[in-house]
Amino acid sequence: MQEELQALIRTDTWLITVLPPDHSFFYKHSNDGSFFGIVIYVDDILIASTDDVQIEHFKEFLTAHFKYKDLGSPKYFLGIEIARNNSGIFISQHKYALDLVTDAGLLGCKPSSIPMDSSKHLQQDEGEPLTDPTAYRRLIGRLVYLCITRPDITFAVNNLSQFLSKPCSGHKLAAEKVLKYLKSTLGHGIFYSAKSASDLSMFSDADWAACPDTRRSVQVFAFFWEAL
Repeated sequence: MQEELQALIRTDTWLITVLPPDHSFFYKHSNDGSFFGIVIYVDDILIASTDDVQIEHFKEFLTAHFKYKDLGSPKYFLGIEIARNNSGIFISQHKYALDLVTDAGLLGCKPSSIPMDSSKHLQQDEGEPLTDPTAYRRLIGRLVYLCITRPDITFAVNNLSQFLSKPCSGHKLAAEKVLKYLKSTLGHGIFYSAKSASDLSMFSDADWAACPDTRRSVQVFAFFWEAL
């Protein structure tokens, strides 16, 4: 299949975007404005297009060259759960978030209503250094992947990721607070409305010299895309 795809690329029929290792994303834009793209991960293929005819042609191409199983509309892909109806598409990582909380042993903890205390400014020397920082680094890495469908924890995870080189006990407690917040919001995700019209709003704010280590300002941007 790689030879056929490379031939399409050489003739400028397709454009290729290289993602992290073991991922491939191919897409093309037609002159009529339609979009067709495929994501390949090991032996799984996810197809997305604005034109159903192009999807059928691609399926015919696969049938002529390979044996494969068509699972229909995706419901689960790489830890992302996909639900759709006439009003739009909802994506979440419910099971992924639940596994995070369970693996940390916090399934029976008291949930938190916020992912991070806004009055608390973490610094490099936040308590005693962890004897084994591997678990903290792995947890932050998993939380980064969860941000795909959970923008509400993005700021907290970004803040915690700044201390991967030398995590301390205070950083671990802050990470556990994020997990406690996830416990109370396991069903949260992103909803893409089927309505074509939309309204984009942006807000920004800055905390003057808020970083206790560098005395640099922390600036935040928030984008809201709302279907009308």
